[in-house]
Amino acid sequence: MTTKITLVALVTCALIVAAGCRDCTLMYVQDMLVVHLDADDWTDGEWVVEVETYGDHNETMRRQDTLLRCVVTLPHTGDETTLACNDDMSELNLTDDGSGIISIVMESAAIDVDVTVIHDDTSHGTQSFEPEYDTDEPNGEGCGFCYDGDVTYSI
Repeated sequence: MTTKITLVALVTCALIVAAGCRDCTLMYVQDMLVVHLDADDWTDGEWVVEVETYGDHNETMRRQDTLLRCVVTLPHTGDETTLACNDDMSELNLTDDGSGIISIVMESAAIDVDVTVIHDDTSHGTQSFEPEYDTDEPNGEGCGFCYDGDVTYSI
């Protein structure tokens, strides 16, 4: 009986390999888009950063277009230098002393990105980007890509 089970298992494995099926892991690896914010000086007051994303390079995720909104008052007086934005999958990173914004990190492989920065109700304008991404197949060849990209908004 054991020999028959072993033989069936071997034949099944051989058929899977011959058919070109891949053994993909189910490990989750998130796509990442970093929006760097470049400013000579961060004036005290309320800063709002809005990131609007359109489309998605990662066809397996099929994320919808999104509007991310991050709000912080500078200088930030709390101990943390990483703050949550309006969703669970993004964060705003501050300088060590809380006097400026370094970046926003979000789960995205967006095709197009619009970034708007507002200081005390005065807009610094919207800049549009088509990010370029590095790709990787962390779950094995043919098991889907992970996208990692960044853009820089200059104030």
